[in-house]
Amino acid sequence: SFWMKNCLIPIDLLFLDSRGTITATHEMAIETPQSQEESDWEYENRLSHYWSNSPARFAIELRSGSIRRLGLRINQHISLDLQHLRSIAR
Repeated sequence: SFWMKNCLIPIDLLFLDSRGTITATHEMAIETPQSQEESDWEYENRLSHYWSNSPARFAIELRSGSIRRLGLRINQHISLDLQHLRSIAR
């Protein structure tokens, strides 16, 4: 899963399986920053988590609004150089 810890801009997120098929899309909004009175544990536990609907190999972060602008949807195939991506994956 992904979260928006200390992220100051909204982003869109795609999860893709090993074949380049979109398994989940998320439009991730900015979270309220950690307050002075809030512990790290409290802050981290109140953040939204964004999950894939099924096993995913890749996650792609995009500029906010890209999912709608590009018409991306679950089960759509994205053409990627998967061999290259696999070679540089951590």
